[in-house]
Amino acid sequence: MLQKNVVERNSKPLFQDTKHASSRPALHILLVGLAVLYDAALLVGRGRDGRPTPCTGTTVGGNMAAMEQAPARHNRAEDEVAIRQVVATFADAWNRHDATATVACFADELDHISVRGRWQRSRAELEETQRQYHATIWQGVTYDPTVEHIRFLRPDIAVVIVQGSFSRSEAREAARSTWVMSNEDGRWVCRAFQQTNIQDIPIAPGSR
Repeated sequence: MLQKNVVERNSKPLFQDTKHASSRPALHILLVGLAVLYDAALLVGRGRDGRPTPCTGTTVGGNMAAMEQAPARHNRAEDEVAIRQVVATFADAWNRHDATATVACFADELDHISVRGRWQRSRAELEETQRQYHATIWQGVTYDPTVEHIRFLRPDIAVVIVQGSFSRSEAREAARSTWVMSNEDGRWVCRAFQQTNIQDIPIAPGSR
């Protein structure tokens, strides 16, 4: 009998907890679930290669850094060449007195302010004015522009400063114009234009 009691006592688990034994499977499932959630949290916003995606990075700071480090989608030197070509094409059309070709570089909706302060807001309206003037007061006048400065506000928006001379026989006048241009599907167009004569005039009435 003594030997039997010893065998039975030794066969029991050393740390048996009969009170909480039934809760162990549930605890195990909970721990596994937390581990899965932790792994998922580490992968949020990451692509198949493990790197943060552009729009769903793990932190806001990470997203901003990724956006700031993204390479520009334009070649500034090529864009400057294209912008200068737009101005040259405009001058060529102007000197041929072709009103339709002259306004081809402007957007359908625009803000065009002439040297005399006239404000026109559509390419169609501007073309009609160009047609009238080229058939009358601008006959025989040539335009020779020089792009003085190009400043990019964004990769697809540029402010262009152009100085040009208008000549007929011995008469000559100079003007400086500001072009606000945007890149539309690879084509630079003028959306706002303002021109001012370069001349010595009073800054205020009655002054010199």
